[in-house]
Amino acid sequence: VLAAYARDPRAWFKFVVAEAADVAEVDGVAEACGIPTERILLMPEGTTSAALRAREAWLAPLCLERGYRMSDRLHIHLYGDTRGT
Repeated sequence: VLAAYARDPRAWFKFVVAEAADVAEVDGVAEACGIPTERILLMPEGTTSAALRAREAWLAPLCLERGYRMSDRLHIHLYGDTRGT
């Protein structure tokens, strides 16, 4: 199914990552399914600004290296991990 979506230029793929091994798994999925790297967004897992910033510190260079985009969780920075945000 992912390969079929990958053929549609309107499809974008977001993966939540908690550790560097998760990025390696995304690499494998992207290669196996033919997902263009420029349509992959990686979002750090975290429920606090501190956790997100810590993960972004190692995730940003990996995204640049692989041609992925990075997505933040702005609502966590603004409102914390609260229901409805």
